[in-house]
Amino acid sequence: MSENKLVEEEQAVVEQGVHNFSSEDKWVKPEDPLLLERLEWFKDQKLGLMMHWGPYSQLGLVESWALRHKHADITKELFDAFRAKGLGISAYFSKADWHTPYYWAPGMEAGSFTSRGPSYDPKKYPWLWEQFVQFTHEQIMELMTRYGRIDVLWLDAGWVNDYRDQNIRLGEVVEKAREIQPWLLSADRTVGGPYENLITPEQTLPERALHVPWESCITMGTSFSFRYEDRYKTVRQLIHLLAEIVAKGGNLALNVGPQPDGRLPETAISRMKGMGEWLKVYGEAIYGTRVCEPYSSGAVQFTQKGDTTYAIYLYRNEQEAVPEELFIPIQTAFSRIDLVGGQEALDYRRTDDGVAVRLPDQERQGLAPIAHVLRFR
Repeated sequence: MSENKLVEEEQAVVEQGVHNFSSEDKWVKPEDPLLLERLEWFKDQKLGLMMHWGPYSQLGLVESWALRHKHADITKELFDAFRAKGLGISAYFSKADWHTPYYWAPGMEAGSFTSRGPSYDPKKYPWLWEQFVQFTHEQIMELMTRYGRIDVLWLDAGWVNDYRDQNIRLGEVVEKAREIQPWLLSADRTVGGPYENLITPEQTLPERALHVPWESCITMGTSFSFRYEDRYKTVRQLIHLLAEIVAKGGNLALNVGPQPDGRLPETAISRMKGMGEWLKVYGEAIYGTRVCEPYSSGAVQFTQKGDTTYAIYLYRNEQEAVPEELFIPIQTAFSRIDLVGGQEALDYRRTDDGVAVRLPDQERQGLAPIAHVLRFR
């Protein structure tokens, strides 16, 4: 491995606290038993695929275009294809809409500063704002009635909310949607309150474990949409990111931007396959797990499933030396330690701070793995 590659892998994958997200104390626990059940389903998932694809992906020159007698409903076809594979659907919806004249009305004063808000003051033009509210409700209900089962309504543009001047009466339309799809979770991003059922950090993850449902949306490359010559995170970086997020109680919504023709980039597919190969062996320590102390401690990430605790010991790069013993700061009672995907009933000794687990000799040969996963039971 080249020195530059080694340095790249050692760099942090994301920076802490880059994007705002709601604090844990703003989360409101739903009263509906079905929504509580669906939040447990959500917490079981751990890994999701997020995609941004639109006209902004059409970069460069194209000599000719394939023609159809009508522009296909990409959203419906995509949802149907994913649903056919047993995957849940989270539908993105931007509450701000800069295309409709009800939000960016023509002929209004632009002002002296840049803004993503409406081109007018809703208080001064309440009739115009009400048209935008009705337009927004109709758009959301179209999603709820024409695209099959939707598991999560993922709402962007947090500045459009019921607590400020841009009140779209979101609760009214979400409750109307739940008359049709009673299992629907809503993610009213950065707003807090009863319709932000899950918290959504963007391009970052919390410094500590959160005890409410949350999901970080993080790009596989450097951009949410497709970019030529993009730099993709390595499989090692992606697995490390996933392990830390899960240890802190969250899910990873991994964003991949399709190419202009709709295909996923070959590098992205390679990374996905690499993650899939790792998860086939070690997925029991990820899927369906819950948080347990001490959560995330240095190179070790902890998860729990029933009476079983997992410790995921991460190696920064393949050149890192694999020690004879792994020191795991665990205080949970156990009688046996297994190496997931390897030898069972490992030798270990108790220490003041936890346990030292002796690795089999063959585990110390060759390059360092992405991680060693230990099962305590």
